[in-house]
Amino acid sequence: MPDIKLEDLTASLLAASAHFNAGRHAEAAALADQVRQHLPNSPDALHISGLSRLEMGRTEDALSLLEAAAQAKKSDAGIANSLALARLALGQIDEAAKGLESLARKGKLPAEGLNTLGDCRLRQGDPVKARACFEKALKLNPALDAARVNLGEAFKESGDLQGAIA
Repeated sequence: MPDIKLEDLTASLLAASAHFNAGRHAEAAALADQVRQHLPNSPDALHISGLSRLEMGRTEDALSLLEAAAQAKKSDAGIANSLALARLALGQIDEAAKGLESLARKGKLPAEGLNTLGDCRLRQGDPVKARACFEKALKLNPALDAARVNLGEAFKESGDLQGAIA
C-alpha cells in the first residue's frame, strides 16, 4: 500500500463527514473506507463508515463497524449513540440502553444520546423513565424536535393525553 500523508487522510475524513451531513452516505462510506485501509482502527473512520451504512440500511455491517469504533474510542458519546441506534434498528433494545446508561450516569450524554436512551425506555415499556430522558434532552437542547415528539409519545404511553397534546 502506498504511503499517504496524515493530512490527506484527515482531509478525506473531513470530506467523508461533509458527504454524510449532506445525505450522500455511499460517498461518505467510500471515503471512510479508504481511510480505514491506511488506519484500520481509526475511530472516526469506523464511525463515519458505520453510521453511513446504518443510513443505507446495512445494519449488520454498521453494527460491526460501530462496535469497533466504540472499542477504539471508549466513552465517546457520539459513537455510543450511533451504536445504540444500530442496536435499536436490530431490535437489541436492552443492549442499546446499556451502552448509553453509564454515560448518562456520568452526565456525559448529550441531548441526542438522551433522546435515544429515552427511546430505549419507551420500547422497554417504561414511559416514566423515558419522559425523564426526553425532558433532560430538551433542557440541553430545546430545539431537538425528535425529543419533543418522543416526549409527547411518552406522555401518551403513560396515559396522560393532556401532557401529550401539550
